[in-house]
Amino acid sequence: FHDILIFSPKSIASLKEAHNLNGLYVSLPDNKTFKSKSIEEALKTHYVLLNDGSEFAPIYDESVHEYYGKYYIIKHKSIQEGQKLMNLDLLFNYQNQDYIIHYSVLEKNFNANLNEVIQIMESFKIIE
Repeated sequence: FHDILIFSPKSIASLKEAHNLNGLYVSLPDNKTFKSKSIEEALKTHYVLLNDGSEFAPIYDESVHEYYGKYYIIKHKSIQEGQKLMNLDLLFNYQNQDYIIHYSVLEKNFNANLNEVIQIMESFKIIE
């Protein structure tokens, strides 16, 4: 994709099983969908927050980044190609532009690489 930078730790990239479903990437499409006036507006735009108790309903928390301010940490499940995935997203809004750092892996492999993935996510910097 021309609007996604994909990077995977070696431990994720080397997963032979469903390798195309495992990854870590930054999403920043240059379109109206990724332009929001606030982080709250970005959350409402990118995540349908279901309160129906479904296992696919996103669970989210907020934190504050030293440079970019408030951001959301969203954990949710999905199904692709008949496989159940666990997803972890960091949603930032900086200068009215939405950024999503997305980690997706087969549910059974989620915790195996989580520490490395979090270190990578926390090192995220916007080059201006």
